[in-house]
Amino acid sequence: MKVIATAVRTAGGSVTGIIPRVFQSLADPDVHQILTDTLQDRKRLMLENADAFVAFPGGFGTLDEITEVIVDAVIRSSPKPLVFLNLDGFYDALFQHFDAMFSRKLADHRYRSMLICADCPEDVFTALDTFTVGPGLL
Repeated sequence: MKVIATAVRTAGGSVTGIIPRVFQSLADPDVHQILTDTLQDRKRLMLENADAFVAFPGGFGTLDEITEVIVDAVIRSSPKPLVFLNLDGFYDALFQHFDAMFSRKLADHRYRSMLICADCPEDVFTALDTFTVGPGLL
C-alpha cells in the first residue's frame, strides 16, 4: 500500500488511509490518516466513502475486503465498480469461482457487471472510466 500511496502522491494525487489504530505504527506518515478502532469500522468507512474499489493481489485481508464490497452491493443494491488487478493471472481462479456461482444461480448474475478483471494497471483506469451498472441494479 505504501508503494501505491507514494506513486499517487508523486503523480499529484492525494491519499487518505483508513487505518485501524493497531496498525498506525506501520502507516506512511506522509498519508492523511483516518484512524478506526476496529477492522470492521475501517471497512464500513471505506464502503461509505469510496466511489470504486481496486483489488491488488493480496492475502486474506484483501479477500475479506473484496467479499465485503460484493455483499454490501447486493444488500444495498448500490454496486460500485470492483476492479481486480489480475497481475500474472492472480485472480483467475477467483473469477472461475464467481462464474461457477453465477452459472449455478448461487449468486444473482446481475452483479457480474460490477466485478471487473484488469490484466494491467492501464486496464484498471479504462475499467473505472467506462463502468456502468448492470440492468436492474439501481
